[in-house]
Amino acid sequence: DKAQAAVWVDTLIRFRKAGYKPKRTVKMALTCGEETNGAFNGVEWLAANKREEQVPIPVALAIVCGILRGLEAAHRARSDLGEPLGIVHREVSPQNVLVGADGLARILDFGVAKARGNMRTTPHGEVKGKLAYIAPEQLSAKPTGKEADIYSAGVVLWELLAGRRLFSAASEAEAVAKVLSGSTELASRFRPELPHELDAIVSRALSKEPARRFVSAEEMALALERVASPASTSAVSAWVSKLAGETLEARERAFTEIERNAAGVELGAHDHTASPVAGRIASRPRATTMI
Repeated sequence: DKAQAAVWVDTLIRFRKAGYKPKRTVKMALTCGEETNGAFNGVEWLAANKREEQVPIPVALAIVCGILRGLEAAHRARSDLGEPLGIVHREVSPQNVLVGADGLARILDFGVAKARGNMRTTPHGEVKGKLAYIAPEQLSAKPTGKEADIYSAGVVLWELLAGRRLFSAASEAEAVAKVLSGSTELASRFRPELPHELDAIVSRALSKEPARRFVSAEEMALALERVASPASTSAVSAWVSKLAGETLEARERAFTEIERNAAGVELGAHDHTASPVAGRIASRPRATTMI
């Protein structure tokens, strides 16, 4: 809508002033708006429900390895003094995974992440995140570490492989009960061609006890790569184009138009002879946004 477009224009102007030209992956993020069913959000449901086909195993592995490598980078982040920040995402879910047209998967939205030294408590013990992807210890309000992110990545992997929700429930209470039970079926029950070694990796990631999970996100990624070769970025890119090529092209055109308007705003800020359209855009109240 017009308000969101104004946000995008303002963001692009700030990018340009900083000497940065948004790349295609940033363009996709900016043009997604409130949608949650694009190629970059809920990818497993796009494939399983909209196209009635399962995500190819190599593609699923490539996506999850990308998620894990992003988490590993966050988990290993250090301060300017070289001290570990202890960052934990706490909300790894399909809605926070962006699969770019370049074939790369990225973990997004660290808005509920906790870092050592900034361990705030949500009001009244409120649990943030999507219940079906939250680790049992987090739901139980116990200390939460990087193992919780590994658990959540395990849920995403299970669903990509099985083509269905792991903890399907009619209510939040039911979802919590299922997660806390620690009982899960093997993904191979719904996809017999999955190797048993892959089942074992998923089961380890979904262990109810954090100490039984992988020591790090990187360790889990390496374990997946030993079992089967993840798809190349070009193969994932082709898969994304097959599923959502038309949608992405439409968004690219929309973004190009927004860029053109943003350039007009810049011109209008320095040239009083700029077009009336640029003037109207420039006169809109600027909204703040975070990238």
